[in-house]
Amino acid sequence: MDKDKIFEIKDSIKVEGITDDYVWWHKEKLLLQMKSWEFDFKRMCEVMEARHNEHLKMIEDLLREIKQLKKEKADE
Repeated sequence: MDKDKIFEIKDSIKVEGITDDYVWWHKEKLLLQMKSWEFDFKRMCEVMEARHNEHLKMIEDLLREIKQLKKEKADE
């Protein structure tokens, strides 16, 4: 055996053990992600409801305006 030869690692292997700390860390990470998704989903729903209400208001205003214009035309 050559005494001058240096030990060299040619491959890198990632090993994740299943320990209490490993499970706890991933659980906390996933819980934070789920809370973030929940916040994003609620925000998206709030925005959709607000836009829907704005659209309903615009339709209501247009229908009122059409009715007013028809009335004005009939009065001529």
